[in-house]
Formats: sequence, structure tokens, C-alpha cells
Amino acid sequence: MTAKKAISFLTSLVLLSGAFCALPEHPDGTALFPASIVAEAGSGSDSVQTITSGITSNISYQCNANVTLYFTQNASDHHLEVCGSRISAENASVEIPQTVPVGGVNYPVTAIAHHAFQGQTNLNSVYTNTLPIGGAAFYDCTNLEYVYGTTPTIGDSAFHGCTSLHSCYFALNASSIGSHAFWGCTGFIAVQLDNVSSLGFAAFYGCTGVKTIDLSKSSLTVIPEFAFHNNSNATKVLLPETLTCFENQAFSCCRSLQRIYIPDNVMTIGSAAFMRCDALEIVMMSENIASIADHAFFDCPSMEFIVCKNKNAYIGDWAFGWHLENNHLLRNNDFTVWSTGSGNVQNFANSQGFTFRSIAGAAKAAATRYCQYEWAQTNQGMFWGNKNHNYYIAPEHKAYSDKNNQYFEGICSGMAAVSVLTANGYLPISDYMPGYTCLNKVKSIPMPTRSYVTTVFSNFQASPLLDYDYATEYSDTYSNGVFSKEMMRYAEYMNYGADAAVTVVGNYLNSGIPHATVCFGMEQRAEAADRNNSYWNGWDARLMIYNVNKTTHSEKDYVYVNFSDGSWTSSLDTDNQGNKANCYLTMIFTPEKMVKRTDMTAAEFFNQIKLS
Repeated sequence: MTAKKAISFLTSLVLLSGAFCALPEHPDGTALFPASIVAEAGSGSDSVQTITSGITSNISYQCNANVTLYFTQNASDHHLEVCGSRISAENASVEIPQTVPVGGVNYPVTAIAHHAFQGQTNLNSVYTNTLPIGGAAFYDCTNLEYVYGTTPTIGDSAFHGCTSLHSCYFALNASSIGSHAFWGCTGFIAVQLDNVSSLGFAAFYGCTGVKTIDLSKSSLTVIPEFAFHNNSNATKVLLPETLTCFENQAFSCCRSLQRIYIPDNVMTIGSAAFMRCDALEIVMMSENIASIADHAFFDCPSMEFIVCKNKNAYIGDWAFGWHLENNHLLRNNDFTVWSTGSGNVQNFANSQGFTFRSIAGAAKAAATRYCQYEWAQTNQGMFWGNKNHNYYIAPEHKAYSDKNNQYFEGICSGMAAVSVLTANGYLPISDYMPGYTCLNKVKSIPMPTRSYVTTVFSNFQASPLLDYDYATEYSDTYSNGVFSKEMMRYAEYMNYGADAAVTVVGNYLNSGIPHATVCFGMEQRAEAADRNNSYWNGWDARLMIYNVNKTTHSEKDYVYVNFSDGSWTSSLDTDNQGNKANCYLTMIFTPEKMVKRTDMTAAEFFNQIKLS
């Protein structure tokens, strides 16, 4: 190990020991907000303290018997800003007035100034009246649960430590959110920012209750340092196409995040940007990535591969493929680096002892890898997909089927789900097909196996059909669906080792019967052996679809995609009358969704329906 790498490794140990979680500050070391001018607790009736925050002034407004607001007045246009408050009752509710009389004239209230409500633990709810919110305005209002209305801007540390706050929906259309704005707001479960163009340092630091982060409609170009650090329960992150850079530790310690789509314009992934994302498996990147800094994906043990299409991208020390276990540095299991040829990326892979593979052969490898999970014969003559017969439910399975003794239109989703679960390693073939290790070797399907597949199908169908991970999008109900970039990127990433997915094709208005298939990758036309055939005309790539009702793959069943507009076609996207309008395609691949139950986990379900 070189001296530089040894130092880098020691640095990573220090970072992961907790030092990297130290309280952040501005790069120049200055405080994130100015000190409060007045913040005192006075005597009140009974056991309730009267709390005064911010600045008291000679301009006041009595909201009610227990709430007084104080204002400063602008000398030029006489508008008013809330600069302080006095609250003498628990669970107080405050509505900021639109105007306040001064000398017999009503002047508009145009802002909530710095520290106006800082430390007001009596405050429970506030209506902002669409006003800008200044720095530390609600700092440490630990009992604040509801903020009503909207706001155009939110200052530094405005809601720092508001641990009871249920939602930041009032920030939906804010254009600017300051540093530490929502630090430690553990109470809300979602962040959606549709209009933000400026996001401050550590804005959502330690928001551990957040499950979804949606920035897709924003115009952000940079995710700043520590912005979403330790959003430990976040499972879904949606990013805008305007994004160009992740700064240091932007999403570090997001331990529940399983995959991330990095938009096409992103060139730089900063130091430790996704470090210690324990569940992170798939990072979907474009050709434009120029730099992946030190520790960018360090200690992400669930990652088994990374794709860097820029063969000469800069790769920093311990950027990916390594994790710590009991303070020992270990390579991630069977870690593979995919790229387009010899260059910096391949050199990095070789120096780290990782497997290096060329993207050019990925689709072919995916087709070969999935072959053993194809059913070897059609379901004809087995009373599957025939609504004139009940499905056989074996006694050991009967109690775990939600819909037994009912008629079904088809068993395709059950066969697809079992194939995908097996291919993805969630389900051994021997659990439902004793004596076999590959589905394509099956010559006859015994009754218990039909029972197993039907039971999985029954539970799969018990959840909404469109409870999907990815779906085609619509401009209106009369147009065909189109692929989003993220959906196409995920289909491509199946080539490199991502999970195969159950795909469902159907008519948008339900005039046709949806059909479940399996998607195991996406092939580019330039790399396809049959690229000169007429069915490729007008299409750039195709999703490799395994139709579980057939014994072989068919180029007609594949889903052909146009990259420029996301349009697509397949022989499967028709209703009963052959109409191709208003059709959708979805991908459902998590085992929890395939066997969705209200009373058991996926693991419990698998254990219960194993053949005795």
C-alpha cells in the first residue's frame, strides 16, 4: 500500500468513527446565523412560562390574550417585519396579520425577521401568510407541529431543532432555503421542493424521519455539503435534470437508500457524497461523469458493481468497492467495474483488484445469465390461465392465499414473480421445484409447484397492479405512455447485475388485459446482432423481455424504445381489439411488492409457503 493510500485509509477510519459527523459550519468558520438579541422567559400565570423572543419594540399587535407580536418598520416604505413575540400559553396558535395599524394607518407585514420566534416552546402552530422567513426565526421551537401557508424564502437555521414539525410542505414553492434551515427536524417524513434554486449547507441535516426526497421539479444545480446527511430512513430520492454536482457528504449516512439516479448533466460527485449508505446497491450514471472523488461511495457494502461510461474519469482514493466491517477494510463482494475501454477507470479497477468488464458485452451477458430462470414449457393444458377451472391450492399453501377458490384471467404474474424472485436470489428453486436448479430444465410441472406459483400470484395480485417502482409516463389520458430517463437507465443497469424485474404491459383504460413478463436488460441497437432487421427501424434500444407464456424469446415481444422522446412499442401493448392507444408498461421488482401482505413480511411469507 502506498503512503498516500495508507493516509487515505486512515482518513476514512477517522471519518467513519464519527468525526465526519461533527457540526458543520460555513467554510470560513463563521457562525451560521447572528446571535439572538432578546430571548428571555418571564413569569406567567400558573405553571406556564411567558416566553419572549427576538426584539421587543414600540410597534406591537395583540393576536389574542396570550400572544403579542412585535414589529420593526422600514424607514423608506414603512412596511413591517415581525421581529419578536411574547407567548404566555401552551400550544399557542399564531396567525401573522396581513397589515398592522401604526399611527392610524394600516401598513403591510412583509416578512418574519431573524429570531422572531426563537425558543418559543409554547408555540404549536403558525400561519405564515406567504411571508419570507428569516434566519433562526423558529430556532428550537421544539413543540411547533404545524406551519400553514407558503413562503418564498427560508433563512439560515430558520427551523433548526423543530423536532415536532410534521411537514415542510410550506417550503414547496420556496426559491431559496438557507443553511441548517431544517437541521434535526426529525418529525416529517417527506421533502418536496418544486421551486428551489438555492439550497444551503446542511439544510436537511439529520432529518431521520424523511422517507422520500423529491427535488425533481426544482432548478438546483448543486446539492451542497451535508444537505441530506443522515436522512437515515430515506428510501427514494428524485433529482432534477439541472443538477451538475454533488458536494462533499451531500447524502452521506442515508442508510436506507437502495438506488440513486444521477441526472445526465452531473459531472462531479464530491468526497464522501454517498459514504456509508449501507443499503445502496445501484448508482445510475451517464457518460458525463468526469470525477468521482475520494470516499464518494466508501462503506456502501451492498454495492456489487459500478458503471462509469467515461473511461478516463478521475477516480479518487477508496471511491467505491470497499467497506468497513468490525474496523477491518474489506472489498465488497464480487465487485465489478464496468466501463467503455482502457483508461483511468480500468487502471483503478486493476489497482484495487476489482473485476473489470466492458459495457459492450453487457446485454449479451444479461441474456445468458437469465436463461436458466425461464420456464421451459407453456402453460397450455395445465389449467393455468383458463377461467373455466379453479386453481389447485395445496393444503400446505391454502392458508396463505388471499384469493383462492376464485377465477383468474391468467397466471403470468405468478410465473414472472417466481422467476424474478429466483433470479434475484430471494427464492431458491428447490423451494417450489424439488430436484431442480434451473427452470429451463423442467419438463413437467408438478401440482405443488403450480400451487406455489398460484399462491405467489394471489398475493401479488392482492396489492394494486400499479404499485410499481417505475412506470411509463403520460401527457394526458389519450396518449401513449413514454419512458422516463430513470426507467430507461434502470432497464440498462439490469445488464450489469441489477435485479431482473416483473414488467406489466396493459391498456391504460383497462379495456385490455394486462400481461406480466420479465425484463432482464436493455440492448442498444448498435450492439445488437440483428440491428439491420426492419423491426429496429425508428428505435434506438430494446428492453429484453421474457414472455412467460412462451418457450423462447421473441424480437417482436421485446419493447423497443426511442431515446429522443421516450416513445416505445411492443407486440404486447394492445388491447383486445388490437388498439395500441393508452397503453402502459410498469416495472415491479421488490420482493415486498411481489408478495405484499398486510400481516406478514416478505421473508415470513416465503418461510410459510415453503414446501414441506
